[in-house]
Amino acid sequence: MNDQLQPTDTDLAQLATDSAARAPQRPESAALASCSVEDVLRAAGRARAAQEAAGIEPDPEWQVRTRQLQPVLELLPAVIRKASRQDLVDRMHARLMNAVGSWRWHDGNLVLSGRTRAGKSTAAGFLVRRLCHDGARHGGEAFELAKSIRWQECRELSEVVREHRMGGGEAPEITMCKYARLLILDDLGANDDRTSLERILQFRINRAWPTVITTGLRADGPEGIERLFGEALSARLFECGANKGKLVEVFDV
Repeated sequence: MNDQLQPTDTDLAQLATDSAARAPQRPESAALASCSVEDVLRAAGRARAAQEAAGIEPDPEWQVRTRQLQPVLELLPAVIRKASRQDLVDRMHARLMNAVGSWRWHDGNLVLSGRTRAGKSTAAGFLVRRLCHDGARHGGEAFELAKSIRWQECRELSEVVREHRMGGGEAPEITMCKYARLLILDDLGANDDRTSLERILQFRINRAWPTVITTGLRADGPEGIERLFGEALSARLFECGANKGKLVEVFDV
């Protein structure tokens, strides 16, 4: 695996260790092999405390960016948010890992289809964590893009649409899905609200903003997507400006 996939807390824990060596008391260091997002934030806090105790002027810019990206990560399912990077890798089929590991901001939509426990949602969450790590580390455009990633469960979105008061305007969740620079639509099912999904995706197509979709439904190729979701929705699942989307299916044992 390349360096950009390393967990964010690596540098934080090292900073805490180096600074604490000069402090009166040495804080307990994080276990890198099992770090979660919460571990990252705790490590950052220890690093700052150790620096202050040692009288060292901190350089907090990327730590600040890490905290600012926390709301994006909080939308991830807890099992993905709290897992270590290695745990996520171990849960993913190799084809899914390759797809999200190689995806870049200029790429098109990605449809991850597979059997239960193949790691579809895990792969999508891994991608979100990787992009947030890159944004915190490098700042600039990578950070600005990462701030506008949104994770959205399709079942929850359909429930929101059904419960939203008629005449009350657009549901906030619909608006946030439209304007996310990267949208994750998790666990798309045959009974989800297609009208809302079509509206969201068409809005995003017009701006060439990518979407990652996970589904447990078996399509057996792009042609099968139309059979599952209908012509209007299936066509939008793969459109992102001039970029053609990619379907990754994992149904083998």
